[in-house]
Amino acid sequence: MKRLVAFSLLFLAACGSKAPDGIPGYVESDALMMAPQDAGRVSQVAVEEGDHVSAGALLFRLDPARLEYTAEQAAASASAAGARGRARRARASRRGSGSAISQCADKL
Repeated sequence: MKRLVAFSLLFLAACGSKAPDGIPGYVESDALMMAPQDAGRVSQVAVEEGDHVSAGALLFRLDPARLEYTAEQAAASASAAGARGRARRARASRRGSGSAISQCADKL
């Protein structure tokens, strides 16, 4: 009998009100996802979690080896493009002078 009364009271208590949809309160977060403009390996982290930083402050350093390699590759590409341009101009000037000679020969 005691079990029946306890079960009945428990059942009535559970049916009495709707359970809340969530837990009242608030959440505060200042998480910020960021990435550098250039890809690379991080060599130094200058801040720790929870540190306050101002705009423009150093957050991390990238390993300069990859950036140096990219700069060297760009310089080599520019040098090759310059060489191709000089070769084209040389061929064009030879063609131009050759046609002038042939024009003079036709007039004779």
